[in-house]
Amino acid sequence: MKREFVEVGGKQYPLRFGIGAAKAMSEKFGSLEKMADLFNELPESEIIDVLTWLLEALIRQGCAYKNIFEADLPIPENAPVIDGKYVPVTAEQIEVGLEITNIRNLQEIIFGTIASGSKPKVETKPKGKDTKNAETA
Repeated sequence: MKREFVEVGGKQYPLRFGIGAAKAMSEKFGSLEKMADLFNELPESEIIDVLTWLLEALIRQGCAYKNIFEADLPIPENAPVIDGKYVPVTAEQIEVGLEITNIRNLQEIIFGTIASGSKPKVETKPKGKDTKNAETA
């Protein structure tokens, strides 16, 4: 899975679109499709609120994933870690720590994370006689 990070206040926060984030988004917006439609309907100030909420949800999931499944991996120097645990950022910290000039880039990162987390993983293993012949050729 592709890993996305976003810098807030000099720290690199991990982003993850898993079941928990999808559930929170569906509860807040009704569906992921409805959420995407909001970007064509809402005024800019409300779009910023939605982006902030989405970023906070994805960071929360990213930090939880790191703490649960990657706790044994080395911690980067600029990671948001306190006492060995990744600590998510709050909406207020996001609003203070990000520049408005980064809003378009932020939208791309958020939707890129959602898209990469939505793609099914398909693993294929060769079967049959043709594979065996190919290995010995």
